[in-house]
Amino acid sequence: MHAPALDHYRFTRGTPKEQQAYAAELIQALKAHSFVKIVNHGLDDPTIEALFTRVCVLWSLTPLLFFLSSDAETTLTYLLFMG
Repeated sequence: MHAPALDHYRFTRGTPKEQQAYAAELIQALKAHSFVKIVNHGLDDPTIEALFTRVCVLWSLTPLLFFLSSDAETTLTYLLFMG
């Protein structure tokens, strides 16, 4: 399954209309796929890894599906586990 990708820059730097469109696309992607890929989120790799580790401990999950790109811009795939 392909993760829907959203550019967070549209929310942080976009016009109010772009922000509303981003929010609507985020909600739609989560409803349709239960997960979404966010790019240009501004979080560095150590912060992402620490957050993911804490979430896994909280949910007692094994971090099996976590992908970071090695290209210039960090890409994070959020997996939202619906219980």
